[in-house]
Amino acid sequence: NATKPTDVEPCLPRIDNIYDPLLSTHFKQHVSLNSVSNLLFHSVALSAWKQGYGEAWSLRCNPSSGNLHPTEFYVILPAGVDGLTSQTRPAIFHYLPFTHSLTLSTL
Repeated sequence: NATKPTDVEPCLPRIDNIYDPLLSTHFKQHVSLNSVSNLLFHSVALSAWKQGYGEAWSLRCNPSSGNLHPTEFYVILPAGVDGLTSQTRPAIFHYLPFTHSLTLSTL
């Protein structure tokens, strides 16, 4: 007696806006620009350059089959992060590993 997908109760609560739980989180400690920079640098930045056969290519801290890196990294930051977000509004940034920088994606 197979169960139809419509008969299955969801395991997780429904979230209308996936960012709401993240953006509404309040931290006990201040988040500094330096700590965000260190997290990105040690987890997804460039780690080395290789050269061979007249070509140069970069390696990243995070592994990827064939060094293709089909992933992009976004940072959702709460309000009040030094130099990045206002005191009242959170923001979403796109991380650029080649320049170790963030670009504002949305408010």
